[in-house]
Amino acid sequence: MSNDAKTKEKVRIAVFFSLCILLVVGIFVSIGSGTVSLSVSETWAALLGEADADTDRIVNLIRLPRTIVTVLVGANLALAGCNLQGVLHNPLADPGIIGVSAGAGLFAMVIMLLFPEQSAMVPLAAFVGAVLSTGIVFFLAWEKGINPLRMILAGVAVATFFGGGMAALNVFYSDRIQGTVMWMAGGFQGRSWGHVEMLLPYSAIGIIGTILCARSLNALQLGDELAKSLGVRVMRMRTILIFLSALLAAVSVSVAGMLGFVGLIGTDIKGVCRYMQNEVKAKLVAFEQGGFRGDYSVGLAETYKLLVRNLPQKDATQEAGVYNIIGASAWRYRMASDIWEVKSLLGEALGLRCNACLCCDTSVDELQAIGKAQVNIVLGNEGLAAAQYLEEKFGTPYVYAVPYGYSGTVSFLEQVGAAVGKALEPIVLMRIKMKEKGMSMLSMFAMMGGSKPRQAAVKGDYDLVQGVSTFLAQAGITVTHKMCAHSLKAITEPAADVEAYAEEGEWLQEIRELRDKLLFADDVALTQADASNMKVLISAPFMNGVVATHLPFMGEKGADFCWNKSRVIIKSKV
Repeated sequence: MSNDAKTKEKVRIAVFFSLCILLVVGIFVSIGSGTVSLSVSETWAALLGEADADTDRIVNLIRLPRTIVTVLVGANLALAGCNLQGVLHNPLADPGIIGVSAGAGLFAMVIMLLFPEQSAMVPLAAFVGAVLSTGIVFFLAWEKGINPLRMILAGVAVATFFGGGMAALNVFYSDRIQGTVMWMAGGFQGRSWGHVEMLLPYSAIGIIGTILCARSLNALQLGDELAKSLGVRVMRMRTILIFLSALLAAVSVSVAGMLGFVGLIGTDIKGVCRYMQNEVKAKLVAFEQGGFRGDYSVGLAETYKLLVRNLPQKDATQEAGVYNIIGASAWRYRMASDIWEVKSLLGEALGLRCNACLCCDTSVDELQAIGKAQVNIVLGNEGLAAAQYLEEKFGTPYVYAVPYGYSGTVSFLEQVGAAVGKALEPIVLMRIKMKEKGMSMLSMFAMMGGSKPRQAAVKGDYDLVQGVSTFLAQAGITVTHKMCAHSLKAITEPAADVEAYAEEGEWLQEIRELRDKLLFADDVALTQADASNMKVLISAPFMNGVVATHLPFMGEKGADFCWNKSRVIIKSKV
């Protein structure tokens, strides 16, 4: 071996061990960082079983399995992509090119939408779907072995077919899709040792198999003829590598969800849209809000403004009794149910009809006709800027009122009625006010007989926190903590008593210190809260993957739900 070859070998070995060290350091940083910061000594003590109960639970039950799953999924997808890039001679090839993601997504959605009670079967269903889609691609691409070109074409066709299936499910079960949003986005939140046990054997097979095929994969990079001359059975090796890629990708998708592949970074989105606009009939809109410029509330505000600035037609004529909804987001827990309740109330109480709902179950045609609305209804603070722009462009007034609680619902209906010049249906108004009166009477009774003050904490998006807190106060429950799940950058004139936390550890510490309270919050907060609190899930993130679409939080039915949960604690204190 020449001196240059020896030097290169030493460099490769040094790089390999350096990367191993960085991996170990990254694992320790991942375990020690988070909502509760842990030192290296505390982390090491927890790994050795010598730490206190809380630290041991954080490290060994929450962070360690999540970190292991992250490492395994990252390794699996990296190897799967490497194999496919070598086999297909495409530097941007990824597991999605052979239909793995689409197959997994379709089968997972079938379980989540049609059989929500079987949500524990989602990983297995995703795995079966991924393997099935890969098998179909194999069948279509086989021509005395695997042909790379046929493989790509077959993968695209199968992915499109399964993608159409997912789109069909979204259309036919639009009221249930909220439960699939988090899984479709992908992530590692809530991953446990059970997921590690599921990943480990398949990952071991895929990783070891890929390592054993490494030399053959390198030979394939030189072309089929040269690889054959080196003794590689090209067709057999290509089949093995594709199978290993499918295995690695399938098990990763089944556990982590629909993780996206970043093939290009720093793309000129506006330039691409300008270039492609002449090639397609659809209106192309460039959205360039970077994910690190702010949280999701800022992104929502920018999205609403982008849509109303680019899609509405200028010659729209206003129609009496028509309204738009601005501020609906899939991130909000049970938003589809809330929109259904709002539409039902406006139809029953005022005889109004919805044109477009940004952005929940609406179409491009409806967005283009957004200027025909008599009033725009803003259901989230993030939609105010968009509503103000539409008022300037079309002269359409807007109402910013979020109907939480009975009095909030009445106020909401009255404001909308005033904007369109209609009086509320007396029967509807009387029905809601009678419920509000009944709530007040029970609250008064509890106040006279109660021995302890009734207190609550609320955590969620800004409007949810404000609305639910006001409703609880009317029920005689003091809200001690109003905790906003995002920053207040996109919120116009936020209330002074709403707390926004820069670090997760800050609100987590507050949650853990709560005792004997009624806690309205997300799954993460509820799992960390003391058992003495009465817990109600009202906001994202939610880990169970199933959304009760018939139980809104807004409007009359939302007030019914929150009141039924709240009066339990009121009666228990009497």
